[in-house]
Amino acid sequence: MAGESSRGINLSRLKKISMKKASAVDKFKIATTTGLPARFLATETLLDRSKNILPTDRIWTLAERYQIPARERPFAFDLLTGVIKRQASLNHLIEIFSGRALRQISPVLRTILQIGLDQLFFEDAVADFAAVDTSCELTRCYLGRRPVAFVNAILRKIQRALQTRNVPVTPANAQRVLPVHLDLGIEFNQPILPSPDNPVDYLSLAYSFPAWLIKRWLQRWTFHDLKPILAAANARPSLIVRPNPLKISLEGLAELLTAESCKIRILPDDGAILLLEHPPISQLDAFAQGFFQVQDVTAMALAKKLDVKPGMKILDLCAGLGTKTTQLAELSGDRAQIVASDLSPAKLEKLEQNAARLGLKSIKTVPLEDVGQGFDVVVLDVPCTNTGVFDRRPEARWRIRESDFQTFTTLSLELLTKSINYIKPTGQIAFSTCSIDEEENTQLIHKFCKEKNFILQNEHLQLPKIDPDTHRVVQTGGYRAFLFKSRNKNDDKK
Repeated sequence: MAGESSRGINLSRLKKISMKKASAVDKFKIATTTGLPARFLATETLLDRSKNILPTDRIWTLAERYQIPARERPFAFDLLTGVIKRQASLNHLIEIFSGRALRQISPVLRTILQIGLDQLFFEDAVADFAAVDTSCELTRCYLGRRPVAFVNAILRKIQRALQTRNVPVTPANAQRVLPVHLDLGIEFNQPILPSPDNPVDYLSLAYSFPAWLIKRWLQRWTFHDLKPILAAANARPSLIVRPNPLKISLEGLAELLTAESCKIRILPDDGAILLLEHPPISQLDAFAQGFFQVQDVTAMALAKKLDVKPGMKILDLCAGLGTKTTQLAELSGDRAQIVASDLSPAKLEKLEQNAARLGLKSIKTVPLEDVGQGFDVVVLDVPCTNTGVFDRRPEARWRIRESDFQTFTTLSLELLTKSINYIKPTGQIAFSTCSIDEEENTQLIHKFCKEKNFILQNEHLQLPKIDPDTHRVVQTGGYRAFLFKSRNKNDDKK
């Protein structure tokens, strides 16, 4: 490799060369170069500027365009989500070790460096030399030989600065340790982070979050209590499935999944199964036969707490793809009257397909204007900022603005008010979000109950939890509340 000094390189000229050469590169050739397909796919997705589509959706279209082998796609997705989540930390380190402002580095070089660093820090299965060498080769394929020296110099400089992995983060070493897992990180031979005495700057760079959001959350949680929440946002999500009780038991599903080469762990308290290793879900025979549905345990809790019975009339007002809708049908023995509605006809169509796969016949999908009245329960899983599921939605922390909390709260209040017209006098509203922010949850619900004369039966906030063995999020964050109309004499006459 060329010399490792990143200084002395004309960054302005290098940036112009990079932009010119990147536009003329044979991308199909890179996609078939040994060691590069997954890394190329992640790079292309991060560089893609398509509007109105998230990178985590766009990657699959690009994978088809460049004919990326199926075995490479999970790794590409891990790289993509890792870089999106950790971009503030990665960019900070690039600036420290290059001695250059990020804006001086071309988008292609910056993206390749981010992917290289993600492998050095967070991909345990990738050897350090492979992370560096493939990043240099990717640079050569995109930009020619000249910029390779720059990438090689920075990555090897950072590699030499790494001292120890899986080091407990303590007050004494906090400025030298980049957090990786819940309480463990990578120690450098020099300070790389601000002092924890400045908690906003420290947490925003250590855990890669917008400073305004850290500042907001520090008004609610202590520094110590906030760190596990931020760590969970950076962890990988777990894949959890619930058995379809109309077709199979928990134990029976465990046997089927094991027979299909899945490594599993039964979660008896949740009546669910954690998939530790597995083939693609769509390729499992147990999935095709409707024996299970993918669903997080936090999302499962709402329907379980409802005590659903046959004959109940239930409206799922913001049904989406119907994960909760189908769970309600299963819990009723497929003998409730369930109406599902959503603003998206495409989602309702997929809901119908999923219900058919699960063998459910008690669900009827209708547009909002045709839902009717007299429901025992209105399930209201409202749109929100997704702050409880940042592990599953890597872009969300960068897309939301502080004003969005008020926007979603206003929308939720409108939906709650609309729900009053749909329930019986003795009915209830089952409200939920995948947010952990008080403004969207407790504050909103207490305001609604006071203004609309409702009784809050109970509420629960679930913070995200990391499995200490897998270092994955085993329970996402979210909120649920159960509301009843306050009874009066006129109600008794109805």
